[in-house]
Amino acid sequence: MFAKRMEHINLRVPSIKKTQAFLAAAFEDFRQRGNGYSETYGYWSHFGNDETYIALLQSAKPGEEDAQPVPDYHYDDQFRLMHIGMEVEDIKALMERLRRQGLEPDLTDDTHPHRRRVYYLDGNNVEWEFIQYLSDKPAERNDYSL
Repeated sequence: MFAKRMEHINLRVPSIKKTQAFLAAAFEDFRQRGNGYSETYGYWSHFGNDETYIALLQSAKPGEEDAQPVPDYHYDDQFRLMHIGMEVEDIKALMERLRRQGLEPDLTDDTHPHRRRVYYLDGNNVEWEFIQYLSDKPAERNDYSL
């Protein structure tokens, strides 16, 4: 069996609201698909579109989130989530939407002839990589020798 696509990512954050605000600015079609409370996991929200979503969890009751951000990782050797990569159709349009929300990229990479990448931190200090492929050919999109 082959993987078809990433259906969802499950991410615990200090504030669901902060990550939802970031994702809403990045993806115009993302919305809250569902939310609730689980005795096991705490407060949760599924935020995305009809095809994919980000499952967000937080311990604190909404509106009473801890103000402490996720600590910077600075590429140390500790086990942790490094970033989440999302493919986009138009990276310049995405960057403009985020700029209108007061967000600037941490890093941009347009050195590859067949893909463009940009990295942002959301309000919880989670790093997101956005990728636009400029080729439909897998051999070109996935060329790491350049």
